[in-house]
Amino acid sequence: MNEPINADLHSVLQAGLRAHQAGQLADAKAAYEQVLAAQPNHADASHLLGIIAHQGGDHETAVTLIGTAIGLNPAVAAYHSNLGNALLAQGRASDAAASYGKALAISPGDAEIHANLGAALVDAGDMDGAAASYRKALALNPNNAETHVNLGNALKDLGRLDDAIASYRKGLALAPDMAGAHTNLGLALHDQDHLEDAIASHLRALAINPDYAEAHSNLGKTLKEAGRLEDAIASHRRALAINPGLAEAHGNLGNALKELGRWDAALASYHAALIINPDYAEAHNNLGMLQLAMGDFPDGWKNYAWRRQVKDFTNGHRKNIYTAPFWTGEKLAGKKILIRMEQGIGDEIMFASMLPDLAKFSSAIVVQCDKRLLPLFERSFPEISFLDHPSSPADESIRGGFDVQFLAGDMGAHFRTHIDAFPKRPEFIYPNKENQSRMRNDYAHRWPGKFLVGVSWRSGNAKAGMKRSVSLDQLRSLLANADCQFINLQYGDVVKDLANFKNNTGLDIFQDGNIDPLQDMDGFAAQIAALDLVISIDNSTVHLAGALGIPTWTLLPDIPDWRWMVEGQGSPWYPALRLFRQQERNDWTRVIDNIRGELEKLVENLRN
Repeated sequence: MNEPINADLHSVLQAGLRAHQAGQLADAKAAYEQVLAAQPNHADASHLLGIIAHQGGDHETAVTLIGTAIGLNPAVAAYHSNLGNALLAQGRASDAAASYGKALAISPGDAEIHANLGAALVDAGDMDGAAASYRKALALNPNNAETHVNLGNALKDLGRLDDAIASYRKGLALAPDMAGAHTNLGLALHDQDHLEDAIASHLRALAINPDYAEAHSNLGKTLKEAGRLEDAIASHRRALAINPGLAEAHGNLGNALKELGRWDAALASYHAALIINPDYAEAHNNLGMLQLAMGDFPDGWKNYAWRRQVKDFTNGHRKNIYTAPFWTGEKLAGKKILIRMEQGIGDEIMFASMLPDLAKFSSAIVVQCDKRLLPLFERSFPEISFLDHPSSPADESIRGGFDVQFLAGDMGAHFRTHIDAFPKRPEFIYPNKENQSRMRNDYAHRWPGKFLVGVSWRSGNAKAGMKRSVSLDQLRSLLANADCQFINLQYGDVVKDLANFKNNTGLDIFQDGNIDPLQDMDGFAAQIAALDLVISIDNSTVHLAGALGIPTWTLLPDIPDWRWMVEGQGSPWYPALRLFRQQERNDWTRVIDNIRGELEKLVENLRN
């Protein structure tokens, strides 16, 4: 508690408070110092001096002074709350959260402190806790627009987009001129693929604040997803004209330029982003993928390694639960090595091509992969042990015991450092030969003399897969080749698609009901290996067919995924592949006509 002070000191303290409230910080500080000089244990004066230090940016002094006040009188909620403010300004989010918690223990009905606790928990990375604190603040004061928006931000980070959008809209109903809330709403709508609504939200933000650089860049990001690439580039450049130091705008500009095939300009934008923010993981990752696509393998792999720090990176949807350090190039002889496969089925197959390289250095390798690939991998790499991804971090049986670990894609930095480091072997995955022979005989008996062609036309990737995919109707001229029997390799439920296509065209694509491409990868591999040729868009079917060494013709969009590189008809990952690239965006007609012509020549040569 404050020690009693005489009337004169009390008058000085009150004068200091009036000056403080009027923004006359020098006069307020002088008054508080006068009180402390006369009475060093006056908690209020120490606390108020701490607030002035915090307001002036001297947060270290603020923490010391307010801490002194708390030592003198720990029962004042405002002391703990303002200490939390100073600690948060220092970047000490966990300590700030603890101070706010002490304040709330004294004054649980203070909405502002609940909201401040939410901010500290956001900085500490506890989005669930932050959302709970913001909700408590809103239960006490439902008309605080800023708290609604902050709740929306936390919910967006948690991936709860519907709830986030609802919170943004509640905040904007209370305060429609919050430009930041409009553009954050736009980002959430973007993530839900409501692109036109997202564009409208970003434009509202810019109508309120035309010089809002982040909103210009956010608008550009959404315009890119909407396919309006030149408009996207213009938006990012407007952002950079306002704020040349906005790393995200440089990175987003690079993404838009890449989508137009302006490779060198995209590289320059990524580098500009990284000069400003050397720890910008997304820019490193995007730069790395472009470098790999352009054949710059040494630098490409270095930057690709940053994918682990990208917020939405999925390592097989699993966190690292292992104590073993990541490999940094030390000798591997005698070490027990864990390889953690990553991303999708196609990536796991592609990265598995490097396992024989690693096996030259160690005989104690364990690979963790999708359980659907276990039979194939165990057959193809008998010198290596395989296991399924653990079902939970509580799976202690495999947590320890490894000397070093890799994410599978990181092997590239050691084994695929130049184009000649890719082996020329036609295959590295081996099917069940008995099943392959059985299916080959069955198909040959059903369609004697026919050239057996597997076909797949759709990607399972909801976003990126749209530009890769084609429709059966687009393939109609190709599928009309009477010398071929086309066999469905498209995963997913396509029974109705195939029936409708047959009814409309009279063309029959055979569906083998004994094979489930999504669940029975071993059976699917045997089916692919039983065929003469595979024709497919860029999906996991291509990876499996290429790994099996089956001749595979792949339809690629004008801007392909990094692994197919920016030019060339072949793939260093899969020598059996032949790549047919779009020459113009969204124009599949020429690609399909080229494949149709090549197929006609192929079967004609075989007939002769």
